[in-house]
Amino acid sequence: MDKTLKTIEDELSWLIKDYKATTDYKFNKYLETLNYHIVYEKKKIKLIFQFLMMQKEESLVLKIIYDVKDAQRENHLYEFPLSKIRSNIELPMINDYDCQRIHDVMDYEVIDGQIKSTVSQLTQGLTYTEVIRRNIKDIIKYGRELRKKEAKSA
Repeated sequence: MDKTLKTIEDELSWLIKDYKATTDYKFNKYLETLNYHIVYEKKKIKLIFQFLMMQKEESLVLKIIYDVKDAQRENHLYEFPLSKIRSNIELPMINDYDCQRIHDVMDYEVIDGQIKSTVSQLTQGLTYTEVIRRNIKDIIKYGRELRKKEAKSA
């Protein structure tokens, strides 16, 4: 496992202890993925923090995924890739200060025809872990709001 992902694991160990999160790790030659799964509301909401490490771009991105079951037990996926922050993606579960911090670490440049991050993967990773730590209650609450919305539309 990459050093940056190891650091993220260390920084987010409280998620396992406090929120009973489970983790899984996958890798291939292009991508390393570290996922944190938090299941709540009687297994009706699954919150996933998906860290994607892209070796070629020297970049780390975080995707927040909600897997919400409606009244008919059908799953609805809501994905919030933080890498789209510069494309004005709405992140209602993250405060404005942290949205700006995410925006600041998502800076890229083209070097020899390839897109490379101008911010180190470690800096990106530590920023993401701080954002999760400061916004975890709102992130979980937003999952409940999505579930209510699905229950009403069912």
